[in-house]
Amino acid sequence: MLLICHSPEEAIAIAPALQKLINIKMTLFHEHLSLLQRDRNASWFADADGARLLICSEIGSEGRNFQFCHHLFLFDLPPDPELLEQRIGRLDRIGQSETIEILVPCFTGSGQEVLVRWYHEGLNAFAANLPGAHQIHAALGAELRERIAKPHLAGLDDFISRTRTLREETAAMLQKGQDRLLALNSCRPDKARALQEAIAEMDNANELEKLMLKIFDLYGIIPEEIGKRTWQLNLSLLSQPGFPLPALKREQLVVSFDRRTALNHEEIEFLTWDHPMVTGAIDLMLGREKGNCAVCTLKSLEAKAVLLETVFILECVKHQRTQPDRFLPPTPIRIVTNELLEECSAVWPMQKLSAAARNDPYARLAREESFRLELLPSLLAAAQQQAEQQGLELIHTASERAAAAMDQEIERLHVLSRETGPAEEAIAALRSEKELLLDSLGSARLRLDSLRLIGSVPAAS
Repeated sequence: MLLICHSPEEAIAIAPALQKLINIKMTLFHEHLSLLQRDRNASWFADADGARLLICSEIGSEGRNFQFCHHLFLFDLPPDPELLEQRIGRLDRIGQSETIEILVPCFTGSGQEVLVRWYHEGLNAFAANLPGAHQIHAALGAELRERIAKPHLAGLDDFISRTRTLREETAAMLQKGQDRLLALNSCRPDKARALQEAIAEMDNANELEKLMLKIFDLYGIIPEEIGKRTWQLNLSLLSQPGFPLPALKREQLVVSFDRRTALNHEEIEFLTWDHPMVTGAIDLMLGREKGNCAVCTLKSLEAKAVLLETVFILECVKHQRTQPDRFLPPTPIRIVTNELLEECSAVWPMQKLSAAARNDPYARLAREESFRLELLPSLLAAAQQQAEQQGLELIHTASERAAAAMDQEIERLHVLSRETGPAEEAIAALRSEKELLLDSLGSARLRLDSLRLIGSVPAAS
């Protein structure tokens, strides 16, 4: 349960008073605590085995999300309905799976009772979102404050009735002012459902988790599983100081690949394919030589048979201001060559080869001097030749697309010039850009990115 009151003094006084009456784990959250202590207390409250009650001041309704909690106790009520919405909004947000139960205590005949009736009977604020809260408060706020100060003032029922009428009129006005065309197109159910299913499928897949655990191992990060797809990272043996870690979480870094877990715990990093830690780690791995070579064995290979799997990257390096990546982004070209210098990528697709290959901890084949000096250079040369042929085809296709796109843009300027006047300068600039773009595509280069050497399993001695 989340208990919210107005001031830190109230929160501090409530905690010991409750401890005398009930024996449950509880904690505090208010502005007199340090930021670190507040984070620790909120984390303990979010833990399934942690505190059952969090007592917080008004600061608890600002910035902190507790959508895992389903019970809200409002020790007092703010006179501003927007602030009440803010309090309820700490629980009523994405990730909330239950109906929120709101408890509001009050004394009969008190100013608090006036507020409770005004919010409940007049604004229906405890049951539904309140549109136009600012306008309603601006119109009735002065009279409300007077009635709170003088709870026995006559005419409360009439005041609540006028509030209810104003709420209905404000809601109708806001609804009428809605752009219906925009509203109709804001959510297309079929596309939204397909997107939702795609996101759910991506969340449930474990490819990213497997990849990141391998990357952690590569750079000396020790993961300890502490929950469902949730890991605490030990960085004491980190081998790469430039590893992209969150700036403020180097002491106790916890990551999760489960969306619901991360939503319920703000201190946990939710890792997705576009998370800066993931993209940075992949860039770090791809930009360095560590891990770009492997030696394996394959049972199905005949004795003395050899496969060399290479991955070349075809990329444009000249005239980057022309954005050649629009037509030819960095493109991997995979080549598999056997000991006869034959290209056999179709026979050995990556998934098939990866599933069958086994690690060779002794790297026997790579240790043979005759192989390193004679066969390996020939295999690399044959792979390079095959990659160059495929690269020329990709460059040709990209150049045709680029030329067509630029010609279309030049023709568009010619047509526009008939209406707007001469455009020779802009057309000349486009022709120059086209020339530079085609030069950039034509000079794209191949770079050997990684290789894997696969040999037959040695006969038992």
